[in-house]
Parts: sequence; C-alpha cells; structure tokens
Amino acid sequence: MIPIKLFTEVRLSRVTLGDKVLIQGNICNIDNRKRAQRLFDKTGDACLILKEGVITEYNSAAVALLQFPNKEALINHPSGDMSPALQPDGQESGAKADGMIAASCDKAPQRFVAVHLKYDGTPITVEVMPRPLPLNF
Repeated sequence: MIPIKLFTEVRLSRVTLGDKVLIQGNICNIDNRKRAQRLFDKTGDACLILKEGVITEYNSAAVALLQFPNKEALINHPSGDMSPALQPDGQESGAKADGMIAASCDKAPQRFVAVHLKYDGTPITVEVMPRPLPLNF
C-alpha cells in the first residue's frame, strides 16, 4: 500500500453575536504542502498549531485576534497561558482543553466555546475545534 499524506485546512472566522465574539471554523482536505502552507499563512481566520501544549505554528490572523505585539511573541507560547484559570462553565481551563483535545483524537471532532486571553489579559470568547494533524506540519 502506498502511504498518502493528508493536509487539512482549518478556517476559523470571528463572529459577533450581541456582546459575544465567537470563532466559527471549517475544515477541508488539501493536496500539497505548498498549498497548505499558503492557505494557512494567508487565511483571514485565526489558526494555531500546538505540540505538547506549546504553540509551534500560527498565522497572522491569530496574532491579530489575540493582539500579540508580533509573531515572535506567540511562538513557543504555552497555550495554557492563553486562558483564565476557570472557564465560564466552572471547569478548569487546562483540564477542559486537555479533555476535548484527547476526545478529538480518539472520537469524532469536538467543538466547544472557551474564553481565551488576549496578550494584554482581556478575555475573548472563541469557538475551539481541536483537530489532530497526523504529519509534521
């Protein structure tokens, strides 16, 4: 059997509903590395790639949404530092994220609303859709 590499585009859009800001996302498969990188870099939707809880890749839209001063400030940033200790539902932020990420690897894709923190500590409500990427992106 010939191995097939699969690249996935994750598109997140900021949606305002009253006084809440949510992030809505879509996923589609794409066929080559250059196209995947271009889509990731140029999409207007915030995208972050985590490895072991640390941000390893990101796009300009993520930097803008989270209002980091520059791209360098976001690389190698622990994702746990981007959330308050507790989520509005009372769950501990890290435990909730870990559970949803594990579930997305073991089961069907997950989607949940969470509060993240911008660079200055201002809370922002986002919709998170963790997806495993079975490749070295």
